[in-house]
Amino acid sequence: MIRSDFHIHTHNSCDCTKIGRSMEERIEELKAAGITDFGFSDHVHTFYNYPREIAASRREFDETLARHPELKGHMHFGIELSVMSEWEIDMIEHERIAEDSVPFQTFTYGLRWSDGPFNATPGMAINDYIRKQYGIEYVVAGVHWALFCYGDDKAVWDSYRRQYLTAIAHPHTDILAHWLWWWNEPAYIKGTQNPFYDFKKVPETFKDEIAWALKTYDTAFEVQPFFCVPRSFLAPDFHKEYMEYAAKLQDMGIRLTFGSDAHGAYQKPEDIAYVGRQMETAGIDTSKLYDFSERKPFYAEK
Repeated sequence: MIRSDFHIHTHNSCDCTKIGRSMEERIEELKAAGITDFGFSDHVHTFYNYPREIAASRREFDETLARHPELKGHMHFGIELSVMSEWEIDMIEHERIAEDSVPFQTFTYGLRWSDGPFNATPGMAINDYIRKQYGIEYVVAGVHWALFCYGDDKAVWDSYRRQYLTAIAHPHTDILAHWLWWWNEPAYIKGTQNPFYDFKKVPETFKDEIAWALKTYDTAFEVQPFFCVPRSFLAPDFHKEYMEYAAKLQDMGIRLTFGSDAHGAYQKPEDIAYVGRQMETAGIDTSKLYDFSERKPFYAEK
């Protein structure tokens, strides 16, 4: 049975301003779904997001926890940190490009519509000072797009591979988010086909490399409910093979966590229960899902 969820967004997240929920609303949804331990993890792409989205999220978290002292130790404050290019992070952090010169997204998603360096070096916009300043208890790290190389299938694979390994190995990362998730906005990916639609086509070396890195760096693997049920655009057995892979990771001693990645309304209780049964059928022991008390300590706390 699924009792925890450490990947939940609120209306503070940059992509949830219209569909998101307040933390107060989330608490009611989570109670209804039987979730007893949870964390809010709004999006960070570059350092620009901290004084805006994350500062607002932190204020709301503190105010909400003050109203619900019974949730202390059960409600946690985190972020979902996207792997970006070091070029974007540097350009924005050091104001090397004017904000009003970037169309539409004003740095929220980095410089996604710019001509950045091909298959750029991946990085993550976080440091010890930032983590302490905002009281970030844990970091969920995700890969959301290739780095300036769509249209070149080999480079896309290489970009995702390097980004995942960067995320897993980063000293601030606690959980790897939604492995194999694919940014599927046609206008953005310029016609590039989703290379992850068939689990059998994901190279075995890539699967092994991810497992090795998770084990080596003691990073938890997020089981994504989106991948635990059949989808029309995925290969027929994708959900089964995905969950069997997660079960193998658990057998290796790699910690698993459940992450809904909820942006709008939270999943219905019956949907959470169904995903839990699917996971157990695939061999995942849901009673051993990530326990926050076992969190890998932030190294600067030592």
